Amino acid sequence: MRVSWIVLAGIALAYAVWTALGPAGRWSLGCRKMPDATCDIPMYHAVGVWPLVVIGAVLAGPPALAALASATRVSWLMLGALVVVAFLGLVNWSEFWGSLLFAIPLLVMSFVVTLLQMVFAQYDTGRTD
Repeated sequence: MRVSWIVLAGIALAYAVWTALGPAGRWSLGCRKMPDATCDIPMYHAVGVWPLVVIGAVLAGPPALAALASATRVSWLMLGALVVVAFLGLVNWSEFWGSLLFAIPLLVMSFVVTLLQMVFAQYDTGRTD
């Protein structure tokens, strides 16, 4: 299951890079309000690099921690963290922080991986009731 978590973290990082390289108008409804920015410049130029690094870390961090721990209880905690991240994206949907809404599909995929992790853990211990 560790490979699944690493793949999810990689998908999250790829999304963060895609967000950073995309035009500011794609991710921010208020892009015209940003100082010295237009909607056609890359997002990393409009808001700087660090907010986008934070987006990548917040989206890829929970799956990476689940991969390191490889424990079901950590996977459930990671799901809770992704719920919080998705909520933050929902609250800020009109700004570039709305790109945190990518946590929702990540949450769905992570839920499936967590359930499979539970099933495999029960199978490994011989409890298949």
